[in-house]
Amino acid sequence: MRILSLLIATVMSVAITSMPAWAGGSKVLASLVPTTDGTAMVDTNDDGIDDTLAPVTTISSKSKFIIKSNGLMKGLLKDITDPAGNLVTTDGSYKASGTLTGDEYVIVITGKFFSMNVDYAFVMGVEAKKGKGATKLDGSGMFGLIPEGVHRASSVDSIRVYGPIGAENVDGCQNILDANGTHLYPDTTPNFCIGQQAGEPFPTAPTVGMIGSGGMLID
Repeated sequence: MRILSLLIATVMSVAITSMPAWAGGSKVLASLVPTTDGTAMVDTNDDGIDDTLAPVTTISSKSKFIIKSNGLMKGLLKDITDPAGNLVTTDGSYKASGTLTGDEYVIVITGKFFSMNVDYAFVMGVEAKKGKGATKLDGSGMFGLIPEGVHRASSVDSIRVYGPIGAENVDGCQNILDANGTHLYPDTTPNFCIGQQAGEPFPTAPTVGMIGSGGMLID
């Protein structure tokens, strides 16, 4: 029931906050809500089966995501806690030098350009200090690919927060973030930042825990 209520809260928050803001042609604001209550089933035997209820990292529903009509995006994460309930402070390497170490979080935005039938995704790396994390990304280059005279409606089907990404995913994730977070054809191309690997025909399931989510429809 807890997870169901969180999902309902997501839908309600998007419906309330996103559409009126976009009507002015400026920006859309969506709430990000936690996808767990601080516990989740985890795989303790490395056999691919979640078998134990354990504490996990989480965020609070004070978290926000903003996207402007020109493709500028900003994520604000609040009250990021580790499994012990402590507010998280990461090592700051990615913010300082652009180099991942594995303790970072990511916000993954997926959607579609309807007129071109093209799926897109953006991945945004997040450092945390005393439980707060902020990140921004300029996606105007991707949005600028829509030709003049073509209907410019697009969807943001999901906004998901994952983390920490883990040292084993650093190399692949670094390549994605170095490409301005642009991740084309996410349905068939693995997102290494969330622990996916190449599969046939689809990538493997994420191994990095999802800790928050939201969504919106923009036009």
